Amino acid sequence: MNRLLLGIALLVLMPAVAWGQKTCAPVTAGVSQNCVVTITVNFSAVLTPNTVFPDSVQIRRADAGGAKTVIATIPYTNLVTQNAFTDAGNVSHCYDAVGIKAGAQPSAPSSEACWTTPALSPVNVTQPGGLTLSAISSSAIRITWDDTPDETAYEVWGRTAKGNQKFTLVASLPADSTTYDWTGRKNYTSYCAEVRGKIGQSIGPFSIYGCATTSK
Repeated sequence: MNRLLLGIALLVLMPAVAWGQKTCAPVTAGVSQNCVVTITVNFSAVLTPNTVFPDSVQIRRADAGGAKTVIATIPYTNLVTQNAFTDAGNVSHCYDAVGIKAGAQPSAPSSEACWTTPALSPVNVTQPGGLTLSAISSSAIRITWDDTPDETAYEVWGRTAKGNQKFTLVASLPADSTTYDWTGRKNYTSYCAEVRGKIGQSIGPFSIYGCATTSK
């Protein structure tokens, strides 16, 4: 009976979450930002003869509609906590709280408090320069270019030189890449390629394309 009464009391004393401060500061332009949220828990229930307060409160968070996970457990004597995380921008983060009492069922979750972090500003990505193509075998073309500042990835696009074919994506490469061996080509065939850099979701302009012919 005591456990049942405690469980009912915790349901009556369902916590609520409220915002304090919400801030985000860019880490890398156009890529990520560090965010801090101050969370305050309060109770608005009316006390009854069977009411008990929780020993602690679990703070739960879900990102972009995903499942909630416990990110902090705070004592009832200090119902304020901070949550720090890295965000890609324009993502919804939803919090709720659950009261915990020894020997009783947890309370029902509070209503959600959601916040969408600010979108990251687009950035200008430098056009790669110094593109050169050279045949290294009868089936491979080496593509080289100058590294651009602050890029987080590169894309290599290519096509055969003959006809009016469009460039298609050949490879996605990590930051600071300056060479790519395009293998699996036909012998004595001309190929063209171009390269562009990326910073996060921002895509830069293509380099001037170049061409080379595999050996016989």
